[in-house]
Amino acid sequence: MLQIMPMGDSITVGSGMVQGAYRELFDLDLYPRYQFHFVGTQTTESEGMRSPRHEGHSGWTTLDFVGGTVVAGRPKHPASAFVERGKPDLIIFHLGTNDGKDEPEMEKRYNDCLAQIYSVAPNVKIVWALCLWKTGNGGKRLITATHDAANAVAKVWQAKGKQIEVVDPSVGFDPGTMTEDGTHPTAEGYRLLADAIEAGFKQIMAQK
Repeated sequence: MLQIMPMGDSITVGSGMVQGAYRELFDLDLYPRYQFHFVGTQTTESEGMRSPRHEGHSGWTTLDFVGGTVVAGRPKHPASAFVERGKPDLIIFHLGTNDGKDEPEMEKRYNDCLAQIYSVAPNVKIVWALCLWKTGNGGKRLITATHDAANAVAKVWQAKGKQIEVVDPSVGFDPGTMTEDGTHPTAEGYRLLADAIEAGFKQIMAQK
């Protein structure tokens, strides 16, 4: 059975208002047509789900998944540790919303994070969902920076033969009406995110 790891921040986790984030929609839409289960160390906001696991960590930045930060004296685990443990065949990658103020570093952060992943899973497939728009001062500029960095880094790894499908759920996404607080999606916003991820998943699964 295909093992899928949803990897990201609180938008991957979900919230009390939207349990399961995009993960539950993805599962309801595509299983059992595609035989899969989710893998990861977390089960937060997954009550009642057929496959509750994920690697969503609220508040984390891309740098946290690179392994360059410490909280309460304890280093955060890098992406490689999670991937080595979960052994996913495919990763749904949605990171960068919390990196905002450090946008000049985004290309390096993304590249380092993928290097972490491929160091332990060289053949893993990745559906890379670009960050959703958010409100606030400089929100559009900061998210645009993550988009530019993601597209640039994905092309580098694709040129090395890695299977990465980049999707853009921000098209048509209005943070003023599709978020609870300017950042976290409402049910309508998650529907848009899930649709984009599902399209990327089908596309990458059709590749040889």
